[in-house]
Amino acid sequence: NALGEIDMFELAGNKMKVFQRYADKSTFDIVWTPDGRGLLIVYQRGFMTRADNAQIGFVSYPQGNFRTVTNDTNSYRDITLSADGKTLVTAHVQVSHELDLLPGTGGEAPFTIPAISRRASIGDVAWLNNEQLLVALNDRIVQMATDGMHQVTLLNDPLSAVNSVAVCNNSPFLVLSWYVPRGGSGRNIWRVRTDGSDLQQITYGKDDVSPLCSSGGKWIYFTDIGGFRLMRVPLNGGKAEQV
Repeated sequence: NALGEIDMFELAGNKMKVFQRYADKSTFDIVWTPDGRGLLIVYQRGFMTRADNAQIGFVSYPQGNFRTVTNDTNSYRDITLSADGKTLVTAHVQVSHELDLLPGTGGEAPFTIPAISRRASIGDVAWLNNEQLLVALNDRIVQMATDGMHQVTLLNDPLSAVNSVAVCNNSPFLVLSWYVPRGGSGRNIWRVRTDGSDLQQITYGKDDVSPLCSSGGKWIYFTDIGGFRLMRVPLNGGKAEQV
């Protein structure tokens, strides 16, 4: 149930053991310092996407104490050290997103919604109705007009990650694939009313994504990534079954 973990493999004893486990950080690349006194790591607060705000930290060995090396608005990926350990090389990553509207008939330039920062991490977008959009912005779901105005946050958890959102026709509910630490298992399907109330966890798998409601609003169909299966579960909750 950890968000990130550093394991160590003991060559002499042929054993794997947990060195550090983090409830608030995803961990990516690691490299030993030449003196063996610690590890430099690339980490990100919250669920791992490698696209948002990955930073560099240091973990002392064997104490396991953590401190930041970088703490800025950039994002970093991959680290390597010079032989003397005095110089670190990393890739500086800048990711930009935008939300565009296109006419269904085509032939016109897209309209970029100006109210969304290019540094925002857009996970998904869905129509709530002809005038309103639902936008999954990494750790929250925002309802807004098609010009980006009148934004209302329906869900917000800084340690979470919303991967996708969909509207259930003929019902007052939205369904989403959401990683949230208090769920305790992984990415799961959740249900919430369009006003942000009545939040309910529907599935309890390890990696359930891409929810979509049936036309009658009775079932939620989703993909079980770990099991390579198409699944469905009742909108009101219950046992999931393979399609």
